[in-house]
Amino acid sequence: MAEEKNNELVPVAAEYEVVDQVDDQAIIELMTGQTIQDYVYSFKQGGRTVEGLTLAGINEAANRRGGIQIEEIDYEDREHSWIATAKAVDTITGSSRYGAYEQPKMAGGRPDPFAFTKAIHKAQRNAIKQLIPVPVIREVLNFYLNRKAGSDNATQQPQFATGWWKYR
Repeated sequence: MAEEKNNELVPVAAEYEVVDQVDDQAIIELMTGQTIQDYVYSFKQGGRTVEGLTLAGINEAANRRGGIQIEEIDYEDREHSWIATAKAVDTITGSSRYGAYEQPKMAGGRPDPFAFTKAIHKAQRNAIKQLIPVPVIREVLNFYLNRKAGSDNATQQPQFATGWWKYR
């Protein structure tokens, strides 16, 4: 018998909710002086594994690549949420991208004191991520997933010196 592939679609909204919860925790850790624990997330949903870089992981990839900075940040205070937009610029190529995010002011039925900060950080994340070449994201993702899993290969830092400049 032929092996069946699982072509079930994963609801995009549900995936983003999990990612946002991970990033919410990272932002709170950052704001309260705690050490950020995770650069990557990995979870099962709809029969498949979803993996990616957290806010901290995106920032790590951008720092390792270099040349990416935030030029503009705008925000709007709405009744029940903050809307933030950020413009990230690749100073090497001149390319730029916008990222946006709407963050509710309430979390779990209570006012979220970090709602504004979360909106700003997530808008920046969304802008920066668009400027990071996929091979760089993959390399950082694989390095930290291996490190989390306790792999022997995880003792070395990602090897961007072997060609990462071609992605600049």
